[in-house]
Amino acid sequence: VTVAVSMLLTPLLMIVYDKVLKSRFSGFSSIDLSKLKHEKPTDDHSVIIIGYGRFGQIVGRLLHVNGIHATILDHDPDNIEFLRKFGWKVFYADSSDMESLESAGAGKAKLIVLSVDDPDNAVKTARRIRETFPKVKIYARARDRRHAYELSKAGVDYFERETFESAIHMGQEVMKALGYKEESAWKLSQKFAQHDRKALRDSFEVFDDEKALISFAQSVRADLESIFEADRNDPNLHKEDGHSEPLPK
Repeated sequence: VTVAVSMLLTPLLMIVYDKVLKSRFSGFSSIDLSKLKHEKPTDDHSVIIIGYGRFGQIVGRLLHVNGIHATILDHDPDNIEFLRKFGWKVFYADSSDMESLESAGAGKAKLIVLSVDDPDNAVKTARRIRETFPKVKIYARARDRRHAYELSKAGVDYFERETFESAIHMGQEVMKALGYKEESAWKLSQKFAQHDRKALRDSFEVFDDEKALISFAQSVRADLESIFEADRNDPNLHKEDGHSEPLPK
């Protein structure tokens, strides 16, 4: 009897959750997807941002405060409704559907910021955008080095690894805490970042050859050791507060 009652109640409880509890706990009601699909941007902006999550929002906010208006697209109805409550004009779009992007103004845009979460979807979308809108520039969010390589092959004009800048900044703060002058820590971190970006681009030529890639990585590591050797032994990089001795390798 208990099993039978449980089987009867489960579908009813799921309906109650979807219709009542889910929307109540999430803080907003479920939005009508069919209505979203019929809403189209009325302005043609020079920039389109596809994917307005934690990465895309930072890009969008930076552009906005500098007077650069962008058409913002996202595929998550709940996220769209949530962002609209904060005053953002976000429209629904399936990034893999080029007709949807065309109606959002991709054919007239100068630049598309591709900041979707799914790496595979980002690569496929970049490839389709490049084929459909050959003149538009594509700036893409990369998950890691492999994803950056795949995006490059797909035809993006510029990529940024999503954790790279934050990791560089963290390393810079650690160096300051260990006695480096603020200016020195900044210069050394930027020097490393510039070298790493170039090395990543250069590695694309051998990225699919594991042995060649390992050899390349070892060569890059040796180059970095050589480049930073003089800096490690320069006491002028450190503060005059008892930390003036060069730090150990």
